[in-house]
Amino acid sequence: FWAEPCLTDFQTWQWNDHVLDNPWAQKFLELMRKLVQHSQGRYQVSPSLMRGPADILSAMRGASQFAVDFLDTPERIRPALDHCALIWREMAKAQSDLIPTSPEGYIALESALRAWAPERLIWLQEDAMALLSPKLYREFVLPLDTELSSLFPCIAFHLHGTALWAVDSLVRVPGIGAIELNLEAAFCDVEGTLVGWKKIQAHKPLVIWRIYAEDFPVWLEGILKEFPAKGISIQVSARNVEEARKVQAEFRKYERN
Repeated sequence: FWAEPCLTDFQTWQWNDHVLDNPWAQKFLELMRKLVQHSQGRYQVSPSLMRGPADILSAMRGASQFAVDFLDTPERIRPALDHCALIWREMAKAQSDLIPTSPEGYIALESALRAWAPERLIWLQEDAMALLSPKLYREFVLPLDTELSSLFPCIAFHLHGTALWAVDSLVRVPGIGAIELNLEAAFCDVEGTLVGWKKIQAHKPLVIWRIYAEDFPVWLEGILKEFPAKGISIQVSARNVEEARKVQAEFRKYERN
């Protein structure tokens, strides 16, 4: 799905600093409270996937205009991104505060972004960085991602292979505890992704995600030879139960090792 742009004019748009007073925010947190109540400790309740400040602003402006704004009106982009970071921060804190204390640690999200951490975990991502140059991301967005990641116990960062250049910057952010980098063979540099994984694992815990395909057994064997087992999580999405069973069978071959 794709949001219709709602921020058509920076001059007339009214920013609301009271994020949690928004009816949508209130309803979201109400549903989360109900979920926590229903769980009664039987399962983990996870924060939602909130994307990141650049993703929020890209959705509000529309992808094309968002990219142009950085060059045409940088003086308006900065306060807009600051406000999106405020929205992210307030909603992240409100969700984190609702999650019950767990001596067994915490799980966040699902599918390719499922991860465990000893402290409350939140995912951060900036898919819209693919619309920006490395220079623009590092100048306008990276400082915000660095600040946000310092405010929470554990931050994991989701990254696509369309922005491999960002790995060098993200591994140096102290507050990011883990980085997930997709394998997108049809859309990005496969060899570059392999190098990216190695750079990440040299500094942070690494999550590798890919979709199941017939080459999976050979691919998995190669990955297990190339990467140390410590600090790595391999997650595979299957299209049906049959594929999922094949994935499980391949992993079982290596259980004793």
